[in-house]
Amino acid sequence: MELSDFLEYAKKIIADDKSEVAIRTAISRAYYSSFYHSNSLITSSFRDSDEWKSMPFGEHKKLVESLIRHQGCYDYVPKKLAASIGNRLNILKSKRHDADYNLAMKHTEMKASQVITESTKLVDLISSLQSENTTG
Repeated sequence: MELSDFLEYAKKIIADDKSEVAIRTAISRAYYSSFYHSNSLITSSFRDSDEWKSMPFGEHKKLVESLIRHQGCYDYVPKKLAASIGNRLNILKSKRHDADYNLAMKHTEMKASQVITESTKLVDLISSLQSENTTG
């Protein structure tokens, strides 16, 4: 399975099914695509460290905070860009949380499309950054 499969599946869901459960699932899958791509900017040694383990958050918030603070990022990741990615991921995380847990909130196809678009932009940015690192 490729990381891009999450985003492609989100697009497929929304194209094939307009039900609210499909919309919520598409939002969730789009977020996870961004989460996994963002996670690849943090070194495995940092994720194995006591510093990571002692953060008083769940894994998703740890990733957001690490990016914002530029903790454990690979050297090729600029500090301001890491913070921007962390903030953008946090917004997507909030939308995913609403889609998964806030059953009273109405979710529309337009909202899912916006999340998919934002996730696509974030994934493209991360992929470009990683590509520049391997070619430059």
